[in-house]
Amino acid sequence: KKNKNKANKSQNKAADKIEQLADRMEDMQQQMQQQGDTEDINSLRQILENLISLSFEQEDLMIKIKKTNRFDPQFPILATKQGDLKKSVKLIEDSLLALSKRQISLKNIINKEVIDIKYNMEKSIDFLRERRNYQAAIKQQYVMTSVNNLALLLDESLQQMQQQMKNKMK
Repeated sequence: KKNKNKANKSQNKAADKIEQLADRMEDMQQQMQQQGDTEDINSLRQILENLISLSFEQEDLMIKIKKTNRFDPQFPILATKQGDLKKSVKLIEDSLLALSKRQISLKNIINKEVIDIKYNMEKSIDFLRERRNYQAAIKQQYVMTSVNNLALLLDESLQQMQQQMKNKMK
């Protein structure tokens, strides 16, 4: 009897400790999930800011190119700025592709828009090399459209993620 009582007490203590450990692990898992969500939100916010900045820069450049005569000495400088924007797109693209791997629901849309941006950016550079302002402006407009589509998508996703975090906190 004494051994059974000791065994029962020992089992109860072990069960309590296991339960406490399970509770602590669950708390840690929730903290890690919140931390991951916070990182995703911050990443999303940064990408969104970069996309908005890119859109404004592309629009500004497009307007300048439309107003500039293709034989103007400033024209090659403006064409070079399009190449600089292409480099900026590469950085944003890397961030977007990393995001699409974490947010599977956004993957197809992000990939499509990134491909469109890259294609139209390259075509606009080709047209600028040939000094074909009008065609370059059309491709620049397509770049802006894809960038703005991504910005809207990411803004909606950001709002949803923030709402989900608020709901989890409650």
